[in-house]
Amino acid sequence: MKGLIFKEIYLSRKKIFISLGIYFFLMLLCVLVKLSAVHGNLRLLSEEAVKNTTTITFYLAVFGTVLALSGFVADNINSDIVSRWSKFQRSTAMTEKQVVSAAYISTGLMLLSMTAIHTLMTLMLCAVFDKTFHVYFILAFFAFAFITFIMFAYRLFCFYRFRQQKKAQLVWTATFFCLYLAVCLAVFGRLLTYQDKAKTENAALAAKMGVPEDSFDSMDLAKYIKDDFSAIKDFFVSYWWIFAILLITLAVVLYVVSISALKRPFDLAGQTREDKKEKKSFFSSLSKPKKAAEGDEN
Repeated sequence: MKGLIFKEIYLSRKKIFISLGIYFFLMLLCVLVKLSAVHGNLRLLSEEAVKNTTTITFYLAVFGTVLALSGFVADNINSDIVSRWSKFQRSTAMTEKQVVSAAYISTGLMLLSMTAIHTLMTLMLCAVFDKTFHVYFILAFFAFAFITFIMFAYRLFCFYRFRQQKKAQLVWTATFFCLYLAVCLAVFGRLLTYQDKAKTENAALAAKMGVPEDSFDSMDLAKYIKDDFSAIKDFFVSYWWIFAILLITLAVVLYVVSISALKRPFDLAGQTREDKKEKKSFFSSLSKPKKAAEGDEN
């Protein structure tokens, strides 16, 4: 088991170093924005503009740069395909449960390391930007790490189930594309709700002032979005355990079905349809003697 875990981490080392390099570079840019607001050209702007700029930069650094740490996922399926890992794995005493457990444990350890690094950097950013460190920061980091883990577990299951990289990738991509469309439709529906809400508020304001209803047509979009984010934050802080139970249940289900899919007798590294096709070239066809037709003289 230890060897399998080290194997997953060792194969992911390049992605980890690249992710860390991008992550610290983005953090440095955010700190430079703060320094420019204090000692550089940004301080020449109005006080409100400087405050808005530093606030946006802070939240981008806290919640945006964590995306650069996606290389901490031990997704080595492509490497296993190239190296024909399954042939070696099936010739040893390793069980399917050990193989899947090693992938889960290695990815979990790397995501915990990512969360710890980002939490420490967020504490530093709070000191630099004079912000308060909130508990929901840590909850958001853990939520991102766990969702990333679920995406990895689902991709692993797709590969073990279909045994072909193209088909597994197609199913995985189609699933999350459908989720993306659902989110886009939800956002679009929410924007329509904002418009209706703005019309109602403008009509009430016009009636209060005794002017026609079409006298006001403005919409405070920033206020509506801020209110929604505040409501989501309060709900997440209060009921985070519901999401935790759902995600843990989903991870357990994916773990069990991945083991069952890997136990199927079909070889994981078996030849695909393209591999089974006979590779022919012009010179090889010339070198092979043609078979004598039936009735020809020998």
